[in-house]
Amino acid sequence: MNPQPNLLLNPLQHIHQLLTELPLAVKTRICTECNWSLPTYYRKVKGAHISNAEKEKITFILFDQLQQTWQRCKNGHNPPPAPAAALS
Repeated sequence: MNPQPNLLLNPLQHIHQLLTELPLAVKTRICTECNWSLPTYYRKVKGAHISNAEKEKITFILFDQLQQTWQRCKNGHNPPPAPAAALS
């Protein structure tokens, strides 16, 4: 993601964008790594059988995507912190 200029000034907008992108990233990875089509993904969401291996893979993908999102905030892909006076 290339941050837009206005995101550099608005930490809340930056966080909102990262969290909004998270579900799509998770869904895309699950479909790719489990070799599922989008219809299969939604069938599984609605209660179709998920194997133990798939459950483990889904858990790993979710954790990894959450960790990547955290790193994007933490390691220079985030806007500067709000001034302390603004938080009071």
